[in-house]
Amino acid sequence: MLLHPLSPRPLPIPVAVVDGPTTELTVRVDLVAGRITLSGELDRHTAHHLLDAATALADGGHARWVVDVSDLHFCDTAGLRAISAVYRRALRHDARLTVVEPGAWLRRALTALRLDGHLLPQPAAGSPPARLRAAR
Repeated sequence: MLLHPLSPRPLPIPVAVVDGPTTELTVRVDLVAGRITLSGELDRHTAHHLLDAATALADGGHARWVVDVSDLHFCDTAGLRAISAVYRRALRHDARLTVVEPGAWLRRALTALRLDGHLLPQPAAGSPPARLRAAR
């Protein structure tokens, strides 16, 4: 759903994007909340749509950008590069980017790239480390 800051109702703009024979990525941009929601596959065929969504957020003046990847099923190196590029763009606009609800595979990739401390939400003070929470 694409929201305009001056309109309480969603704009009638299609947000489903299909690229290539088998690759599909749905991008939803909430300009009011500064949130991008991704569903499907983020790869070399679709990564530019994430960059386009970040361009839309850049004009909003938000201090915090959120990329919700809870419904992302696949992310290749081009997708990781796109996430990294959105992070750098957020920094240039004095915003903090948070990637929420990543799958274990994406969390491991962001950790291997040493982006986890920059992009992933930090646990609340006094809560057990993630590895201990997962063991419960």
